[in-house]
Amino acid sequence: MKRKPLIMAMVMLGGLFLLGGMLVPIPTEAAKESIKIGMSISTSGPFAFASMQGFRGVQLWVAEVNKRGGIPVRELGRGLPVELVYHDDRSDKEVTVRMYEKLIVEDKVDATIANFSSTLGLAAAPITEKYGKVMMIWASAASPIYEQGFKYVISGSQISTRDVPRPMVAHAHEVLKMKTVAMIYVDQPAFVDFAINAKDEAEKRGMKVVQYEMFPMGAKDFSVMLQKARATKPDAFMMFAYVDDQITAVKQMRELDINFPYANLVYVTLEDWWKALGKDGLYFSGISNWHPDLNYQVNVGFTNQEMIAKHHQMFPNEHVTFETALAYVNVVVLEEMIKRAGSLDSAKLKQAALELSGKLDTLLGRYELDETGRQLGMPFMPMQRVPDPATGTSKLTILYPEAVATGKAVYPMPTWAEKRK
Repeated sequence: MKRKPLIMAMVMLGGLFLLGGMLVPIPTEAAKESIKIGMSISTSGPFAFASMQGFRGVQLWVAEVNKRGGIPVRELGRGLPVELVYHDDRSDKEVTVRMYEKLIVEDKVDATIANFSSTLGLAAAPITEKYGKVMMIWASAASPIYEQGFKYVISGSQISTRDVPRPMVAHAHEVLKMKTVAMIYVDQPAFVDFAINAKDEAEKRGMKVVQYEMFPMGAKDFSVMLQKARATKPDAFMMFAYVDDQITAVKQMRELDINFPYANLVYVTLEDWWKALGKDGLYFSGISNWHPDLNYQVNVGFTNQEMIAKHHQMFPNEHVTFETALAYVNVVVLEEMIKRAGSLDSAKLKQAALELSGKLDTLLGRYELDETGRQLGMPFMPMQRVPDPATGTSKLTILYPEAVATGKAVYPMPTWAEKRK
């Protein structure tokens, strides 16, 4: 007997197709089981310390999101948990390129997070753009990354390094009435950007830059530059470099008995500064957009105190740092982008990021974005490490702006001889 051709009817029914009388899964995005977020981390090399601080911030967010049942995605008609996919880049640019290619091509992530440092962020951005994936920045914010026409680079929390130095220079000039400044900086994109713009800001204000000198990555001896700085007798000394470099420089200042009336070194705000230097690290100034006592009103994510408490629960032996806060807020913004877009499509996520500008209040302050993806809000503030009689250790005084200041600078800072008394 001749068999009649079977006519296959295909009807969408809930999350399945009715195909020839059988229900089969829909072969579309509706079959997704999670939102995959990819990033590289550095477990070794010069970026390892800050990278791992930031990684903890991302882990806090993932745990909280999944505890709530995930993120609703309107186009899929339901919420999905977050799956964090990460690989070690070893602080290496070439490895970073391979890792982001792997995240997108093999791991099939929906969006990416840049690792710490503009060096690695600038290496990853061409890859994420090539494949049309959003890359969220929490600490890879040197100006060049916003000047290359990238469509999907978005800083969720880290203000551009072009803008970071302005409050510290403003405080030095407006409040402390300084007229001269010596600057040294490491040959890395973010810190070159720091230095260029700090110099420009100082000169615009009529300050004289009496030293402006770059040193190579990996330098261990700063004695010649420090002695040059001392010879210029500056009102302020500023060093733009990684925390290990700055700790080494302070030890060499002490050994050479080099004193400055004011010294601003970026990473003074980290607890590891106190661990490494103790009382020798007192009265130096630094910059941060996070402080344990800085309590902005929030409408997304944890409050500052909630974040500190959650961090203590999850990482009981670790201190919260500004890198942790930056990375946490960055992914809180990503969550809001997904919810507003109702989609995981990169173009829709970028549009949502722009639409949310000025509408999100986080534990680091107001989120504001320009068309290039540059963060305009959440400014870094100058702070000074001073003795804390209550604990016998130290604390940070917020120096500027006046609206959030918790005290005034000890200026001039005590000399080494005065500290030894």
